[in-house]
Amino acid sequence: MLRAYARTGVDPVVLDGDETLERVDAQAQRRALAAALAGLRRDDREILLLHAWAELSDSEIASALSLPMGTVKSRLHRTRARLRNHLERHGQVPVRPSSSPAEDS
Repeated sequence: MLRAYARTGVDPVVLDGDETLERVDAQAQRRALAAALAGLRRDDREILLLHAWAELSDSEIASALSLPMGTVKSRLHRTRARLRNHLERHGQVPVRPSSSPAEDS
């Protein structure tokens, strides 16, 4: 196996599309993410979780919390930045979004 890997550069143990390594990294980040979420203001955490876990749109969040749309958008943006900075300090590698189909054409 090692000779095949050295010859081809393709690791036969890690198959294309295998997300095992990504899952291991995500599990290692759970404590850092939990700490970052716990450190957020309650209102900011609520908006983030409604967006990320409940998959509500910004307008649905604004309606549910009786907040102006601009407040929801700015808090969501600011909260994401805080989480990103916190996780980067704890070794999380930033993930760059792939191009959208609209950008490919």
